[in-house]
Amino acid sequence: MIEQDPGGNWHVSFNFGRIGFPGAWAQKVEGVSEQDARAMYSSLVGEKLRKGYEIRPWPASLALPSGEAVQDSSESTAPGRRGVYGSTVIGQLPGDPPRVEDIALPPGRLLAPTAEGGPRGQGAVLWVSDEPLKDVVDRWRRLASVFTESGLWPLVIEPTHGIERMVEAMMDLPRTTGADPFQLLRRWRHASVGDDEDVDAVGWMGPANYDMNPTEQSAILDTWEDRFDAYIVAIAFDTITLAVGRPPRDLASATAIAAEHMAFCPDNIWQGVGSIVEYAPPLVDADRWDFWWD
Repeated sequence: MIEQDPGGNWHVSFNFGRIGFPGAWAQKVEGVSEQDARAMYSSLVGEKLRKGYEIRPWPASLALPSGEAVQDSSESTAPGRRGVYGSTVIGQLPGDPPRVEDIALPPGRLLAPTAEGGPRGQGAVLWVSDEPLKDVVDRWRRLASVFTESGLWPLVIEPTHGIERMVEAMMDLPRTTGADPFQLLRRWRHASVGDDEDVDAVGWMGPANYDMNPTEQSAILDTWEDRFDAYIVAIAFDTITLAVGRPPRDLASATAIAAEHMAFCPDNIWQGVGSIVEYAPPLVDADRWDFWWD
């Protein structure tokens, strides 16, 4: 946990243990800036998650470092839902005239994925504008700011291949369960490099060539949202772009995350810089992650 002392400095306390049997509190860093404290917290949580630990609601048996008890643990947020943006609303796609909350939209249309036995059938999952927008950044920010109320997440769609080509990359496949993100990353990394080498509600199938279905994509994107405040802001036929609110702050953390990127999207490395060693440094403090599948 991250706390501020009376003098305005920040520190990170931690407590790991078996469920129901917490250990003693200890401090990782103290007397640092809020930014450094949050970076350390993110790095510490990521390290433990990679080792197989789980994030659970605050147990009633665990007091704060000060000894004070938490009064109500029922409001603890579930893993993967603690980022900047969150909504418990099931969004309704825009109608006619198209609006999201009090934001008017230009003329557009609804898109549905190819029905392949999934729960959505032939129902629409996206609303897209008919023409490219010049004020796309400002409009995205406004729509994201009302996500809590609307339940609709804005995406920038890259139109080079045309909207109809996007429809080809959307399939409503049957949903699978139990997709553990770190098991997936280990499996995909092994498939990409072996042992000796150093989102999705719309049913997007961009990395289909890598045997990755939308449920698996979502499991990875969910843990990145949880750990790094990373959110999809743009999507195309074979690319996605994430805005990152809490990127790695040092090379060691960036290298660990680079390994996850390689597992998720090998083409970023093999058809890019060629190695994790070269790929990792630009991730330090990077507020944007781009992925492309050939």
